[in-house]
Formats: sequence, C-alpha cells, structure tokens
Amino acid sequence: MLGYDYANGRATGRIIDELIRHGFLASRKNGTEIIKIKDLRK
Repeated sequence: MLGYDYANGRATGRIIDELIRHGFLASRKNGTEIIKIKDLRK
C-alpha cells in the first residue's frame, strides 16, 4: 500500500489541492512523484 501524507502535501499547499481536485495525489515515497488515485482504486 502506498502511504499518503497530506501534512507533507501542505508544504506545497495549493498545488496539492489542485492535483486532488483533478484526481491526483502526491506519493509520500517521492515528494516529486505524482500518481493517479483512479489507477489505485480499481
């Protein structure tokens, strides 16, 4: 399971909020890595 750290996302603030709005979330494994939530929710 991939761990999501919303608190870590707060560091980039609005950028993360935009990604979440479009169905994306930043992976905690890599601060710069972006993954699609939809791909994980099969």
